[in-house]
Amino acid sequence: MNLNSLMKWVILNILIFYILSEIILLILDLPKEYNVHTHPPQFQRISDNNILYVNLPNSNIEFKYDGNPRNYFRSNNTVIHHTNKIGFRGSDFSITKTPNVKRFIFLGDSFTFGEGVYDEDTYPEKFSKFIGEKKIFGSEEIEAINLGVGGYNTQQEWTLLKNYADQLKPDYIVIGYVLNDAEPYLFTPMGEGMVRKNRENTIPENLSTIIEAPFLIKISRLNKLIWQTYQKNKRTQQLTTYYLSLYEDDQLDWISTKKIIAEIGKYSQTQKIPMIIVIFPILYRLDQYYPFNVIHDKLHQLFKQNNLTYIDLLPLFLGKKDQDLWVHPTDQHPNELVHEVAAQALVKMFNK
Repeated sequence: MNLNSLMKWVILNILIFYILSEIILLILDLPKEYNVHTHPPQFQRISDNNILYVNLPNSNIEFKYDGNPRNYFRSNNTVIHHTNKIGFRGSDFSITKTPNVKRFIFLGDSFTFGEGVYDEDTYPEKFSKFIGEKKIFGSEEIEAINLGVGGYNTQQEWTLLKNYADQLKPDYIVIGYVLNDAEPYLFTPMGEGMVRKNRENTIPENLSTIIEAPFLIKISRLNKLIWQTYQKNKRTQQLTTYYLSLYEDDQLDWISTKKIIAEIGKYSQTQKIPMIIVIFPILYRLDQYYPFNVIHDKLHQLFKQNNLTYIDLLPLFLGKKDQDLWVHPTDQHPNELVHEVAAQALVKMFNK
């Protein structure tokens, strides 16, 4: 076979491969493309700059998703997040604790708030249900108060705890810790309002953020699949590097977080209120290549130093497919399966 014939043979095989790939991808309807979910304003600015904002009170905050690939969403692929009169997830509750009640308060960010899952599927609600069924506290009624607010860092959670603990008089405090809790504030005050910081200039907001493909790439399914794979890998590496950088020893926000955790530990001891930290992993590469083990190790050491009980959920998810645990392909918040595992892990700890 001469060179000219060889070139024709190679080109022909490339064309055949390309055409077959396009046909197969068309039949499988791949690659999937989803628009980012939409939602109305969900926060309200307050005067305390150490907290800065809370959830909108007395609201039905509707998230609408593009498609329902897990068959979880109900009508119109929406999730309604109900907030009470003081701006926290769920129904109204009495500030004054009633007799024969074991009161748990849950602090955290959007993982604890439960973005993307229904009210009854958040881990505070699941925990209340499961532990009540087991009668671990006998005839006492279980009350779980969800003080989670999306975007909060450890400083905001600590300030919120100090503002409410004396009034609520909890028997137990649970803090949901996510690896981005060592970040600076998500919003910047501006007059009587606030502006969300735009991190997209340096890092992606989530693991599935994809830059829209150019037109010539979009007309081919194979080209689009290659483009999406490349973009996801690139942006995931950016996000991984960013998270790891948050926990470098000289990072001011990590130094501040460690000081706050020490204060929380002292508070738990002086007030004699048991406190449990629930560590949520980043739901990505949940195998031997999970890239954030070093952060988990630092957190374990920090909580032990401050005599704080903690549960690390990472071992419970190792071996799972990360996308099976997401709310939606465009939303990596933990879905109802993750919330249930977190609730069961807490119940198991109390059952001991």
